[in-house]
Amino acid sequence: MTRYPDTFSAADEPELPPTYGELHGAVAAEVAYAPIGKVIGPNPDAIRRYWRIGRAISMWQLREHAGQRLYERLARQLAREYPDRKGFSAGALRNMQSLAEAWPEGLGLRAVTRLPWGHIVVLLDDTLTRAERDFYAGRTVEYGWSRNVLIHMIDIDLHSRDLADGEAEES
Repeated sequence: MTRYPDTFSAADEPELPPTYGELHGAVAAEVAYAPIGKVIGPNPDAIRRYWRIGRAISMWQLREHAGQRLYERLARQLAREYPDRKGFSAGALRNMQSLAEAWPEGLGLRAVTRLPWGHIVVLLDDTLTRAERDFYAGRTVEYGWSRNVLIHMIDIDLHSRDLADGEAEES
């Protein structure tokens, strides 16, 4: 677990555009209402919060063309300001951005909102298409797959097999 010191010098912080404060404010507002401690199991409210945080980061980066050090700075600031809130590391913030980019129009009532965060991170694999992500999320909810079973089903390409079986039945 990464621990951040309580104090930083200006030299420790990456140079970011002046509008960084807007992004920080939007993300901090979401973090302020996050549950204290680790979220265990499916939590649609948390997943939607993660999507909103990811969307804010994604939109800001598109506008400002900020680099990778954004995540580390934001994670450090959030850790300082909300020491009792967990799950907002640099890696988690990257995953939140990936979540927002994987479902850019929002999550609505999609199956992905009924999955634990660890399952969602598996679905954010760059090699999966949007249709595959939706398929695996739906099947995971329907059959109650563990994360390891989900990974196995992706590895054996169940999505393609299921499509092939569906086409064979239609013939």
